[in-house]
Amino acid sequence: FRELAITSAASSCGIPTVEVLAAVSSRGAAPLYRCFLFTRELPGCIDLPAYLRGRSAAESFSEDKQSVLERAAAAARLMHDRGFFHADLNMKNILVDTARPESLYIIDWDKSRRFDLLSDGRRMANIVRFCRSMIKLAGKGVPVYEQDTDLFLHAYSDDGQFVRICRKQLQRSVALRKNIWKVLGE
Repeated sequence: FRELAITSAASSCGIPTVEVLAAVSSRGAAPLYRCFLFTRELPGCIDLPAYLRGRSAAESFSEDKQSVLERAAAAARLMHDRGFFHADLNMKNILVDTARPESLYIIDWDKSRRFDLLSDGRRMANIVRFCRSMIKLAGKGVPVYEQDTDLFLHAYSDDGQFVRICRKQLQRSVALRKNIWKVLGE
């Protein structure tokens, strides 16, 4: 029910996301339970990695990729400016409408939170998480590169200091996780 509330709040604040229709909880053997969140279908939408894989052969791919990454950064900025911290901000939680690529949606709001004011530290943590997913998925054939993380960072913020700190945190974070990704085959 918390995910229902946060998703609904994000939507009412103008953040592009799914429309929540209902939530259902059923109890199992104590203390277990199962919850289901029902949302309106977004026909023709695919996650950002799938969209980029499908577009990589197109002639205008680099312009299209730049445009969609800039829109994703703008959506993340809007989300943060409205006080929302997405607990799992990554490329797979951004959906792109294949019929109208200018439309994208942030999904999967479970464990996310809303604050009166989102601190720079929380903003950076979210942005670094997103950029880390770019690097991780690049190793799985998604056509994103280091310059794409820089593009995303600069599209998110024109504050050079903010971008430098994010880039430094990203390098540390990736260095710590690379061995884990190898062991887990991710």
